Amino acid sequence: MIKKIIYSLILLIIITIPTKVNADEINKFNTSLGNNLVIDYNINGSSLVGGNDVIISSNIDGASLIGANNLTYNAKSEYALILANNISFTGSAKDAFMFANTVNINANSKITRDLIIYANTVNIEGDFARNVTINANTIKINNAQFGGKVKLTAKNIEIEDNVMISSELSYNEEANTNISQIANLGIVNTFKSELGIEPSIIEKIYSNAQILISLLIIFTALFYIIPQLFNKINKDKKEIVKHMGFGLVSLIVLPIIAIILCLTIFGMPLGLLILAIYTILLLISIIPTGYIIGNIIWNKFIKTKKRKYIIGVMGTTIVYILCQLPYIGGIFVFLTILLGMGSIISIFIHKKIKD
Repeated sequence: MIKKIIYSLILLIIITIPTKVNADEINKFNTSLGNNLVIDYNINGSSLVGGNDVIISSNIDGASLIGANNLTYNAKSEYALILANNISFTGSAKDAFMFANTVNINANSKITRDLIIYANTVNIEGDFARNVTINANTIKINNAQFGGKVKLTAKNIEIEDNVMISSELSYNEEANTNISQIANLGIVNTFKSELGIEPSIIEKIYSNAQILISLLIIFTALFYIIPQLFNKINKDKKEIVKHMGFGLVSLIVLPIIAIILCLTIFGMPLGLLILAIYTILLLISIIPTGYIIGNIIWNKFIKTKKRKYIIGVMGTTIVYILCQLPYIGGIFVFLTILLGMGSIISIFIHKKIKD
């Protein structure tokens, strides 16, 4: 499951408008979306950044929310939430949370509080004041100092000589380890994890069949209870990128709005409602995506009188199978969420404009 999430974070390759913002300083919440982004201006506020190739080398006086294919982060920020394919981190932050395929943290990097990483490959150097938690396939630590606890869950763990952990190192006992005998690692503990325990092929087929049948039952219920929903979904393949754009913004912005509302007394009910809607959209996003893909396939190859229900069943099944493919399945999962969520959001936007 983690591997699917990691590979899916190749996300923002879908954005094709090249952008470069020229400014010395921005005194508000900053949003930058594009293909190739270079952000070298200071931001007095939080920042939302999304693009294919992204370079950030500035001071951000707030939180950084970043989605990219390739990210070079040489910035200084309060908090960093990063979702990317490849991360080269040479900056600093108080707290950092990273979802990626590959993470390289340079020796000049500094995290003054906590760091959490989910990735495939992690190469880590630098100075980390408090706790560090890493879940990955391969972890290599070199030339690093840790002021708090370090918890590693991986298949392969390498720790070199010049590593110092002031508190405690813990790692899963199933890992293949190459740990220096002269590194200063504090108290060393191991724990048992379920990493590497794979279900049998029969178990996988049975589990996936159950999930697919559940999705088709939900589609059937929606199809007959709210048939107008599928009539309003824009099935034009030219609109797919636009839908994904809506989906990307919704995926990032909705939970932020909900959390902010939940921090206020009067806004909490609305915040909880938004979180509930957000969760539902994530869970059922495969259904509108399947309906759109089913229409495209029907128009391209079948070319007979449309059977909307069959189109939905066919499309949902195909999309679900694509999402289960090894290695690239995670990419389909993420794109499915973007397209499905975006197509539903666009219905409400167009209805609002029309009204």
